[in-house]
Amino acid sequence: MSTQNPRTFTLRPAVRIAGWSVLLIWLLLHAPLFFSEAADDVTGLAGLRPLLLLLQILMIAVCCLIDLYISRMRTRKPGSETRLTSFLKKHEDAGSVLKGCMLAVIIAANSLFSYQLIELISKNKTWTILPEYVFLNWLITLMIYLFLVLLTNSVSVGMIIGNFFFVILSMVNYFVYLYRGIPFQIVDVTGIRTAVTVTAGYDIILTWQMVTAVTITFCINSLYYQIRCFHNARSIPGKLLSRALALGIGLAFYGIFILSPIFQAFNVQPYFWRPNDSYNSYGLETAFLAFAREAFPKKPETYSEAKTASLEEAYSGNKNTADEDAPENIIVVMNESFSDLEIYPNVEVSTDPMPFLRSLTENTQTGPLLVSVQGGYTANTEYEFLTGNSMMLSPNSIPYTTYIQEEQYTVASILAEQGYRTEALHPYYDSGWRRDSNYPLLGLADFRSLDHFKKFGYSTVRGYVSDDSDVDYLIHEIEAKEDGEKLFLFNVTMQNHGGYTYDGSEFKNTVHLKNYEGTEDELNQAEQYLSLISLTDQSMEKLITYFENSDEKTLILFFGDHQPSIANGFYESALGKTSEEQDFSDKQLQYQTVYYYWANYDIPESAGEMMSANYLGARLLELAGLELSGYQDYLLDQRESIPAMNAFGYLGTDGAQHEYGSTDESSEITDLLEDYRCLIYNELTAGNKRNESFFGSSE
Repeated sequence: MSTQNPRTFTLRPAVRIAGWSVLLIWLLLHAPLFFSEAADDVTGLAGLRPLLLLLQILMIAVCCLIDLYISRMRTRKPGSETRLTSFLKKHEDAGSVLKGCMLAVIIAANSLFSYQLIELISKNKTWTILPEYVFLNWLITLMIYLFLVLLTNSVSVGMIIGNFFFVILSMVNYFVYLYRGIPFQIVDVTGIRTAVTVTAGYDIILTWQMVTAVTITFCINSLYYQIRCFHNARSIPGKLLSRALALGIGLAFYGIFILSPIFQAFNVQPYFWRPNDSYNSYGLETAFLAFAREAFPKKPETYSEAKTASLEEAYSGNKNTADEDAPENIIVVMNESFSDLEIYPNVEVSTDPMPFLRSLTENTQTGPLLVSVQGGYTANTEYEFLTGNSMMLSPNSIPYTTYIQEEQYTVASILAEQGYRTEALHPYYDSGWRRDSNYPLLGLADFRSLDHFKKFGYSTVRGYVSDDSDVDYLIHEIEAKEDGEKLFLFNVTMQNHGGYTYDGSEFKNTVHLKNYEGTEDELNQAEQYLSLISLTDQSMEKLITYFENSDEKTLILFFGDHQPSIANGFYESALGKTSEEQDFSDKQLQYQTVYYYWANYDIPESAGEMMSANYLGARLLELAGLELSGYQDYLLDQRESIPAMNAFGYLGTDGAQHEYGSTDESSEITDLLEDYRCLIYNELTAGNKRNESFFGSSE
C-alpha cells in the first residue's frame, strides 16, 4: 500500500490571489471612468467602454486562474509529469524549435499590440494612419523589444520591461500634450530635470484608456513571468553573443531611423509649427523619431567659412559708438507665460487684466512679440533674446540642454565688456534648464535663484514666488549696488507658470471670460491664467513707479516668453477654428506674446510694431545708446527686410505671415534667411574660430 506525502503548506497561492485582487480593486476604483459622460470619444471606442471594463475584469480572473494552475504544476511532487511535459521530453528537439517559433510570433504580435495601446492612450485615431506608417511604428516597436530581450538575455524580462516602457511613454506623451499643447519630443528628454521640478503644478488624472492599458499590461506581463524564459543562453559565450546581438540591433536601429533616409522614402515630413498633426498622421513613435532627427543643428547647404567671413566683414566695422550718458540700470523682465489673449476673436473679458501696461505710452515702445515656443520651453525664448540666434535653424531643439558647452556671445557679455555688472534673477531652482551652468557661459556672472529668495523672504501665488515679491527682490538688488555701479539685470519670473487648476484659498479668479463656448475646464483654466496676468500688471506698475521716482537713468524691457498651456481645445475655441481649419497665420497667432521697452528718460515712442525675440537684444542696446556687435548690427539691418521671425516662419514687409520655403517666399528673402542660418551655425559650432570682432564687442 503506497502512501502519499502530504502537500507542503505554502502561502504562494494566497499571495498570488492577493496580488490579482489588488489589480482588480484598482480597476474597480477607476470604473467610473468607463461610464463618465465626459470621456473623450475621439478613439471611437467610448460607447464600448462598459464592455471593455467587463472584459478586463474577466481577463484578470482568467489570468489569476492560469497563474494558480501553473504555480500548482510547478509544486507537484518531483517525478510527476503532465501529458504536456511528458510529450516535450520525448520530443525535446522539436519542442525547442516549437518554443522558439512560438516566442518569435509572440514578440511580433506583442509589438503590434503595444503600438495599438500607445495610440489608444494618446487618443489617436489609429484607423486614419496609413498602412505604411503602421508598419513603421510596428518595426520601431519590434526592434526595441528585440533589443531589450537580447540585452537582458531573457524573453520574459525583456518583454516585461518593454511593455511597461511603452505604456509609460504613451502616458507621458498624453500629459505633455494635455498641458503644453504639443506632443512629447526628444527635447523633453534633454530637459527632464526642469520638467520634474514643475510637475507639482499640474493635475495628473488617469483616463479610461490609461487604466485599460495598465490593466492589460499587468495581465500580459504575468504570462511572461509564468513562461519563465529568464535565460536565452546560460553559457558565457551564449550570454556574450546575446549582448553582441543587442548591440547590433541598437546600431541597426540608429542607422535605419536616424542616419538613413527611411522617413523621406516613406514621405514622413514633420510639421514643426503643428507637431500634433504629425503625431496624428504618422503615429507617436515614427513622429517622435522624425522630430528627433531634426533636433540638432544641421549645416546649411551653402555654409562655408569663406561665406561667413564675407558676411561678417560687411558688418565688422559698423558699430555704434557707446554713449557716455548710457543708463545706469538696464533691466530685462521675461515674464513667465505672459501674453494678451484678447488677440483671439472669441476671447472677451469682464475686466481688462493689464490696464497699467496698456496705459504706457510715454517713453515706451510696445507691440506684439513673435516667439518660437508655445505653452513651455521658456529657455528657447531666453536663448533667442540673449544670443540673437533664431530657433529657425533647429526648431525642434533646446539649445540650453544640447548646444551650450562653451562661452557664447550675448547681450550680457557685450554689456559686461562695456562696464556693466551682469546678474540673472530667477525665483525658482537654479538647475532648471541647466541655468546654473549655462548662465556663466552666457555672460551672466551672478545668479540669484530660489535660495536667495528664501533668505530674503517672499509671498507665493499657487506655490510659486509671486511677481510682487520678484519685483521687491529686483528693487533690493538695485538698491544694494555700489556707488557708480552699472547693472544689467536679467529677470525670469515664475508666478504665471502652467498648471492653471489651482483650487485653494490662496488665490481666487478676478477676471472672467464672457460668452465663452468651450468646455468648463478650459474656461476655468483661462480665467485663472487671466487673473494671474492681472497680478503681473500690478507688479509691473510697482516696478515702473519705483523707477519713475528714481534718479538713476534706467531702461526696462518687459516681454512674455510664450502663451499659456491651457487645456486642450482652448485655442480652437478662442480662434473659432479647428486645428484642421487653421492656416499658417492662425497658428502663428498662438506664438505671439507682447513686449514693452520703457525708460525713465526720453526714448523714441512707438506702438503696434511687431518684434521677434531674436531682435530684442539688438534693439535694447540701440535704445540704450551703447555699442552694438557686428552681429547685432546685422540683425537690425536684416529686420528692415524681415520685421519679425520665429522657428517656423516670418512676418514680411507686406504685413503677412509666411512659412519658410513657401511658394510666396521671394528669392531675396530666401537668400537672406540662408545667410542668417549660416551665421547661426557658425556661432554655435565654430568655437574659438568664431570672429570675436563680429559676434562680440570691439575690444
